Amino acid sequence: FAKPVIVLGRAFFRIPGLVMPVDGPEDLSRAFAAAEALDFDAPLRDAFMNYLDQVYYPAVETGPDGRPRVDPALVRPKLPFPAAG
Repeated sequence: FAKPVIVLGRAFFRIPGLVMPVDGPEDLSRAFAAAEALDFDAPLRDAFMNYLDQVYYPAVETGPDGRPRVDPALVRPKLPFPAAG
């Protein structure tokens, strides 16, 4: 936590300021060569984490049996494939 992150490839969190996006071996080499200068925008990170918590991930509740549960209707739209049945 609270460490800079380098992202190589496609990722939904590949947001400049949140992470250091790199596009290939040359960019990666430059990022490693200047590792001490890597940084991130803490307020942007906080806003992104808040978005994940409040909007993106469905709320987890404790069911009557004491086990965690989520509402399938909230999870289904986030799946990359159609739900069976």
